[in-house]
Amino acid sequence: MNDALTGRKIGQYELHEVIGRGGMAIIYRASQPRMDRDVAVKIVAGPHAHTPAFIHRFEDEARAYARLQHPHILPVYDVGLEGDRLYLVMAYMPGGTLSRRIAAMPGGLPLEEIACITVQVASALDHAHAQGIIHCDLKPGNILLDGRGNAYLGDFGIAQLAVKDAPPSQGTFAYMAPELIDGVPAAPASDIFSLGVVVFEMLAGSRPFEVHTGKALREVYSQLVTPDVRQRRPDLPAGVQVVLEQALNRDPAARPRQATSLAQALMRACGLVGLPCADIGSESLTVERESMLGPGLDSEDSGDLRTPLPFAGLENWPWAAREVEPNAASDGLERDGAPTAVALPTRMFPPAASSERRRRHILTERLLLLILLVMLCLLLESAALIVLVMPVLQR
Repeated sequence: MNDALTGRKIGQYELHEVIGRGGMAIIYRASQPRMDRDVAVKIVAGPHAHTPAFIHRFEDEARAYARLQHPHILPVYDVGLEGDRLYLVMAYMPGGTLSRRIAAMPGGLPLEEIACITVQVASALDHAHAQGIIHCDLKPGNILLDGRGNAYLGDFGIAQLAVKDAPPSQGTFAYMAPELIDGVPAAPASDIFSLGVVVFEMLAGSRPFEVHTGKALREVYSQLVTPDVRQRRPDLPAGVQVVLEQALNRDPAARPRQATSLAQALMRACGLVGLPCADIGSESLTVERESMLGPGLDSEDSGDLRTPLPFAGLENWPWAAREVEPNAASDGLERDGAPTAVALPTRMFPPAASSERRRRHILTERLLLLILLVMLCLLLESAALIVLVMPVLQR
């Protein structure tokens, strides 16, 4: 495809510039005049739009997005078909992709920024898993950043339902869990392995494994050794390597049972507490506190974050009533392209924490302090009274 659509319209969206590109789709920064906002529009054109296997995959992506409503899952606003072009309309993220952010910091990102991104993506990942959806292609190119550095998980293009005995979808080899190479069905543990690779890359500025084929990946995994991240970044605490080794364990059963457990363990290993971005709001998220990595995030915490708009319009699609096929064919789309229109931020600006739990904690502390002050005043008054009365009693 070329850039011939720049300056034209598709549906109600005016296309301005190309901000991402793949083998079968182009992502444009566009505007929606009716809502007075910028959006990102992914357009699939040509013969792919008429291929049943690809249409089914596109349908799976739209359905997956429709089911996922979470503060850190990239909001999808619309989906449509115009002529021979399928298109998906998503929120526009001016911070670009996490892959570009990592490229801008070859020595590794600041620990506070890594912790915030990991917590936010982990919360989104656990929410998807709770809905029975496996991402299958978690990598920095599919994590978007807003203008303040907050992370949003996107591109569920090859996501699949967590159906028993379902064949694995193909993701990106450098982030793929080893069991998928052996034909084991994708599971939440597969996504958690991929998250561990992403965390390693944020810490070190490079991936633990540089592989591009299934054969090369099998050879790497046969060594059963997780590279020591401190050889690439010596300033890291020793506990960080332990967290990575657990997340990148070759045995899926030995990995953290939830992504948020991995995020919480990383924060503890880095000695980070009280980060505002760690207050994640997800009513459906329940963290197993007895997981192998210790306590997770408190589900009562909720950050002051934007909630995506409800997804509408899918019921009008001709295939809306059909069951989702978990084994939708892969089209080989290169999925590193994503909204990248302005300079990346040099600092992380997480939103201020505003959880009800934290407010109750502060209120309790103040009440206890008031009670302590009242008791102290009573003791002082009693002591003064004794001083005044004792001379009288002695006479």
